[in-house]
Amino acid sequence: MDETHCIREQFLGFIPSKRGLSGDAIATTIKEFLREQNLEIDDCRGQGYDGAGNMAGRLSGAAARIQENYKKALYVHCNSHILNLCVATCCKEQLVSNMMGHVRVTSEFFNFSPKRFDLLVKTIEEICPTSSHKRLINVCKTRWVARIDGLSVFIEVFPAIVKCLETIRDDADDSWNVESKRRACFLHIGTISFPFIATLVVVSRCLEVTRPLTVQLQESAIDAGAAREKVSRLYVHLEKLRNEVDVRHELWYQEAVAIAESVQTKPHRPRIAGRQFHRANTPADSPPEYYKRVVTIPFLDHLRSQIQTRFSETNLDVMNAVYGLPKNVITCPNWKKKFSKFLDLYQDDLPQPRFLDTELEMWSERCRMEKGPLPSKLTDVLPFVDRVSFPIYILHCKYLPQFQLRRAPVKDRYPY
Repeated sequence: MDETHCIREQFLGFIPSKRGLSGDAIATTIKEFLREQNLEIDDCRGQGYDGAGNMAGRLSGAAARIQENYKKALYVHCNSHILNLCVATCCKEQLVSNMMGHVRVTSEFFNFSPKRFDLLVKTIEEICPTSSHKRLINVCKTRWVARIDGLSVFIEVFPAIVKCLETIRDDADDSWNVESKRRACFLHIGTISFPFIATLVVVSRCLEVTRPLTVQLQESAIDAGAAREKVSRLYVHLEKLRNEVDVRHELWYQEAVAIAESVQTKPHRPRIAGRQFHRANTPADSPPEYYKRVVTIPFLDHLRSQIQTRFSETNLDVMNAVYGLPKNVITCPNWKKKFSKFLDLYQDDLPQPRFLDTELEMWSERCRMEKGPLPSKLTDVLPFVDRVSFPIYILHCKYLPQFQLRRAPVKDRYPY
């Protein structure tokens, strides 16, 4: 964080891991590289990696190896990556996985061929003139924002996609090769099938509620407290969707029926067999009930469960930092106890530890005397603080862990 209270990210370079990819080898490589950049590893106050075992392993991961010698370099798993893992796990359901794979293959069919791509653009302009998209978005396996947007675009230009596949399949002007016609025929059959359409609409509607959080968790200025609040709001909204599943599913199912009718597909459910291992074999009295049982309810339940499980794996000492924010000082009776527990991690860094209680009392009075709106984010708090009166609180603001590793300018010697 620089002198203007802006969070700065500075790319230092790619490092070849010549020692190997074990946690110990990566940790050693990181420490040596920081020394080469004249950055003191003693000043490190946060580590951020994904959940791979060699990075985040509790005993021998790179984060644990570094923290063995530098206790204050706390590891915080990237929350945006955690949310991606939640969604990825939910999408392993058979119908959902099949639908995602079909959307990806169809997108690649058009995007990887200039001739087919031009046909799709022209068809969209003819059939979907109000569409703001002229190409399909590849549903990347790792970027869930792209996947969510990809499903939305696929639905938006669905009639044009079907028309293009029919044009290539029929090849009335004999301008397409055998391979293109064969693949178009295969993709057309899958695209107009009602199980695919119903799953596409339901999953798209469920995932669109996660999109704002996916984007917000990648912001540079979001802090731990704000992120936790946003995750909590998402979970509450998913709870609401689950409680209203009958009403919500009916709306989504009718949307799927309307899309199916536009391509002359009748709503139906797969045949129920005595023994079935390769697809959902759930008994139901009607197609709407079938898709509610095999797609909507399992997907929502798994998404809620994943968010509740994965986001609960939190370093509680780190989260105590947010109790020093003004809004928590006013609303939380035991804020001082929890905030002090966080500062205990940094006793060696406090300029005058014996003045801590006095400063916290003064900080409480400062927050309660403020007549205007209180800042609720770290980036808004720093301009609000008197650096002379609250030196320990200023130090806390610099240490409040972010979800990505931050580095301040070398000349300021701020811990990063």
